[in-house]
Amino acid sequence: MSKVKKIIKAIGIVLLSILILCVLFIIVSLINHKVRSAKEWALLEEKGYINLVEAQDYRLNAPYWGNPEGKHTIVCLSGMGIDNCSLTMRKITIDVEDDNLIICLDRAGYGLSDDTKEDQTCERIVEKYRTALKNGGFEGPYIIMAHSMAGVYTTYWESVYPDEIEGILFLDSTPVLEGNFFAEDENQKMGKVTEFLYTLSCDVGLDRFFPNVYWSVLPETYTEEEQTIHTALYANSSQTHALISETNNVNDACRTAYDNLKTTDIPKTYIGSSYNFETLDDLKQFIEVYNSDMRRQGKPEDNKTDEQYENMLPGFQDFWQANYVPYIESLGNCEIIAIPSGHLTYQNCPDEVGEVLSDLIEKVEKGE
Repeated sequence: MSKVKKIIKAIGIVLLSILILCVLFIIVSLINHKVRSAKEWALLEEKGYINLVEAQDYRLNAPYWGNPEGKHTIVCLSGMGIDNCSLTMRKITIDVEDDNLIICLDRAGYGLSDDTKEDQTCERIVEKYRTALKNGGFEGPYIIMAHSMAGVYTTYWESVYPDEIEGILFLDSTPVLEGNFFAEDENQKMGKVTEFLYTLSCDVGLDRFFPNVYWSVLPETYTEEEQTIHTALYANSSQTHALISETNNVNDACRTAYDNLKTTDIPKTYIGSSYNFETLDDLKQFIEVYNSDMRRQGKPEDNKTDEQYENMLPGFQDFWQANYVPYIESLGNCEIIAIPSGHLTYQNCPDEVGEVLSDLIEKVEKGE
């Protein structure tokens, strides 16, 4: 019996030691996170990445560049889980800043915006966008540049408040189409325990030890200072209550946008960069960009023969025609452009996207 007690005691000591080490690690991580965050915020403020504006219950970050007296106000909206919108999207807008005002508006829990436990529905997100822009003194109508899931919110915004928008550039945005919503299985939603662990990892800086798991990886074309800014933006917001709520509400947001969708004459351009492949060369270009991303992250590449790519191409084309084209056509007055550069097309091909933005601005001015 004494032998059993000794074993139990030894196991207890081991478990207690592990617990103490975990607590110590979290404390060290928290201290490291707070110290580095203070330095990062100082850098971001110095470089103009902080402009917190009231959106009723909390503040959204709306840094801006360009000409406050410019012809147009261009509002950049990030895709889901993208915290470096104010860094990466400026690569697109830099050439039009002399004549336009550029705002990178982060929703709750993104970038340097405040986090919130408020349910992140499509309607609420758009209302917070509108409120923040009004309180920040940014008058419309706006040209919206929306990546991925932000396209869903922009579709709703355009349909409900068309007078506030004069042009839209959809960057590989999520399609809104009947029968194309995400699975409505409640089991796919993040539970409270998982939510606690994710937000804890962000709050105490555990994300900093696993950046390739939680954060996107920038191309080599970005400078060392830009890499630092990228880290700062993600390290202070990567796993938040607002993001988790938004993730859980994806299906409802798509349905809300669909139920309110109205065809308009507002000039729009949709850049398809993940499925819109007209030729085999388009698909190969997409795969090369994908493999480049994988190499940066230290992950396996997707290398296939030409024959395998030829067999894949019809599947991509059918998927594009079935899931994207009907949605884009339902928007009205929307040009489709293919830039096969992966979902983060604005990051991978900023010059090409910048040219498309300039063309859209010209259409807006001509009233086309």
